[in-house]
Amino acid sequence: MKTIIYIAFAVAFIAMSCKQKTVDIEKAKSEVAAQLDKYKDALANRDIKVLELLFKENGFYCGSDPKEFWDKKAMLELSKQMFADTSMNWKYNVDKREIRVAQDGQSAIALDQFVLPALSKNIAFRIVFYLTKEMDSWKFDFYSAGFIPRNEDVEKLNKALD
Repeated sequence: MKTIIYIAFAVAFIAMSCKQKTVDIEKAKSEVAAQLDKYKDALANRDIKVLELLFKENGFYCGSDPKEFWDKKAMLELSKQMFADTSMNWKYNVDKREIRVAQDGQSAIALDQFVLPALSKNIAFRIVFYLTKEMDSWKFDFYSAGFIPRNEDVEKLNKALD
């Protein structure tokens, strides 16, 4: 009889330990959106200390130029140089934001799309982020920024560059 009770407890314990933890995807999306807003505000306020907290040490970051590939240290150094030019206004309003959180709630892909008048008044800019959750904090693990011309403008841009 004791053997049956022990087996029943073991089966119940195994079943409980295999149960999937439910993840509040909407809460995770809200947390990711807050990180994107912190990034946006840090740019607008030229706050390098906030940027340092948002990016992972071993992350991979890409700029809008084909030669721009950085680690965290190089990305922050470039940010300091950009912020030193006080004639540049880094404020922008997000036109489109998408956030997709993984089912396990431990990673997310997000994008912000906007026009940044300091760089171009006519071509949209898009930043794609890959974030991972460490403890209770979301960090940028990957970042890629680029201009997004309208399809109908590509031919004009190509002609202008000839």
